[in-house]
Amino acid sequence: ARQVILVSDSCFSGSLTREQKMTAAYSAKSEEAFRQRAVLAFSSGDEEPVSDEGRDGHSIFAWHLINTLRAVEGAASGFEIYRTVHDGVHKDYPQEPQYGGVVTAGHVSGAEFLFDSRQN
Repeated sequence: ARQVILVSDSCFSGSLTREQKMTAAYSAKSEEAFRQRAVLAFSSGDEEPVSDEGRDGHSIFAWHLINTLRAVEGAASGFEIYRTVHDGVHKDYPQEPQYGGVVTAGHVSGAEFLFDSRQN
């Protein structure tokens, strides 16, 4: 696969993202960013305990992720999804979701993951 993302909702999972933290500077919408090899990790927190309680039987992270993905119309970059989830989680609970490239698994700098809700 050209694009791979690991989503981890567990304590101390922020270490998965430390090789290349993604910031707004890495956020890209160009088609080229989505053609490159993207191996990304999206964690519910940094290297910290995270809440497993939240809403509707989900952790606070999972609840925000599910609702963010449901709201996508068309396509959204992984960074856009991360930013929305991060802000929602951080507003509700003192934990810091993380998003980053896993270079040792083949992530190319500047590559991005695409969430696409359109059906083929």
